[in-house]
Amino acid sequence: MCGIAGSFQLRGETTRETADAVSRMTLALAHRGPDDSGFLRNERVCLGHRRLSIIDLSAAGRQPLLNEDGTIGVICNGEIYNFAPLMRELAERGHRFGSKSDTEVLVHGYEEWGISGLLGRIEGMFTFALHDARAGRFFLVRDRFGIKPLYYALAAGDVALHFASEVRALRVAGLVDGAADQMGIAGFLALGSVPSPRTALRGVACLEAGHYLEAGDNAWSLHRYWALGEPGPEPDTDLATALRASVERNLISDVPAGIFLSGGVDSTGLVALASASHRDLRTLTVVMGQEDAAARETAQLFHTQHAEVEWGEAAFPEIFDKYLAAMDQPTVDGLNTWLISRAAREAGLTVALSGTGGDEVFWGYPPYRKLRRASALPSACGPLLAMAGTALGTLAGKEGWRRASWLREGITGQSMYGLFRGFFPLEDVRDLLGLSAAERAAVRQYPGIGEGSLTTQYNQIEFRRYLHDQLLRDTDVFSMAHGLEIRVPYLDTAVVNGALRLPDNQKLAAGMNKPALVRAVGHARVAAVAREKKTGFHLPMERWMAAHNGMLRETALRPSILDAGTVRGMWSAFESGRLHWSRAMALVVLGAGARR
Repeated sequence: MCGIAGSFQLRGETTRETADAVSRMTLALAHRGPDDSGFLRNERVCLGHRRLSIIDLSAAGRQPLLNEDGTIGVICNGEIYNFAPLMRELAERGHRFGSKSDTEVLVHGYEEWGISGLLGRIEGMFTFALHDARAGRFFLVRDRFGIKPLYYALAAGDVALHFASEVRALRVAGLVDGAADQMGIAGFLALGSVPSPRTALRGVACLEAGHYLEAGDNAWSLHRYWALGEPGPEPDTDLATALRASVERNLISDVPAGIFLSGGVDSTGLVALASASHRDLRTLTVVMGQEDAAARETAQLFHTQHAEVEWGEAAFPEIFDKYLAAMDQPTVDGLNTWLISRAAREAGLTVALSGTGGDEVFWGYPPYRKLRRASALPSACGPLLAMAGTALGTLAGKEGWRRASWLREGITGQSMYGLFRGFFPLEDVRDLLGLSAAERAAVRQYPGIGEGSLTTQYNQIEFRRYLHDQLLRDTDVFSMAHGLEIRVPYLDTAVVNGALRLPDNQKLAAGMNKPALVRAVGHARVAAVAREKKTGFHLPMERWMAAHNGMLRETALRPSILDAGTVRGMWSAFESGRLHWSRAMALVVLGAGARR
């Protein structure tokens, strides 16, 4: 896992100024790759790379990596998990490898199969940039689920295409003006995360999951190569087999690796699967004032090398400043990842497996049970529920009830997502940003979803929004702030497709969370944890924020894109207990971002 940056000339040739800008971007990504760096410049492209050495720690794995005659070059952020069989196949076809790096299969795989053939064969979490000097073609590629991020911007006059692993690298390098994207911020306020392909900065776009960008002379275009539910590189198999194979691949590493263990179903499942073939597993738990008995019991049962790291309120000011400094896109849900990633690095880990994605794949969140009941209601009930919830929420001072306004268009997968995952009520977003009616309508828009039950539609949106735009984005940026690679075995194409094929009634069961995962893992410990009330790693944010209210209030009230009077009123509501801490934190985050 690394940081990548670069520039491709759509017209003309690279200049010294171009190379300097890419160098600045690469330096801004140094925290993502503290082990090494590399740079390539030719007539059309400048490529910069920061390396976190995971596979092939030798100098031979330094990027950019080139083919035999130097005409094809690649830089990659992430891991190609099935690189070993692909490397053997390509070697049998006459390709000569200069390293044992998983990234090198991208160069020779492209030579052998072209971009479409390559993308149909690789499995992993990745973004990469590939330049084919012979054909004058350039590609930016992102993995199927968007586990690794990639952002791009066009230069003035569309003469060049710039890209980087983080938005702020483009800003620091002076390649974009740094002005806020009002609709991106509106999406953050309405949904809790900036909705892709928008970002928080005007002129910067997110390359979407399962897509690649192709560029050449005076032109560029976007292409979708995969969508949720489509086949992956491996033939369909049963869910249990797919899970075991995914965990095995995710444990491949030339540096110390471990597993985040929260005591919940997802992490317990990973430990159970990994323990079947690996001894001396390392597990890590962060505790907040009291031990995690479930995690400790799991660690003892599977004989892992277990570490517990405790965090307390006293360190909050120092921690919070560093957390804000690490933030790339606005979020209110990343401090937990920042903390556990720091703990993992201090414990000597470079790679950690996480259960992120398990709730989306196996329907683990509470709304899935509520959606089954809601599906019995006629869609026409939506406007009535919207009116009632908005009115009662206003009268009672319950801002959460006012999210019922999302139901105005009826009971659909989209409106139910807004009800359960919505952040600020749309009326508050309007007041904070001064949005027009047309802009408010645009905030409500979602990508197209397929057929299926209300629960299935909701799940598809959750993959595209909550998982992609919030969880995976936060996981990447806050782990890489500490030079830690987090891997997510549940987001394997065969695993996801195996779960998607299951009927709804196999994903929900009375008295058990994630029954499909429990059956697939097949261990009594996982079944026992699944019968307990669902918990997660939660920080005592409300208490921490109350204890440091003065500092946070000052940050929230800094001049920003938000209406100052509305912010003051909302902060007063937070202080009186009428606004949830996460909404107040959003104001802090945007206030802090205004000074950067």
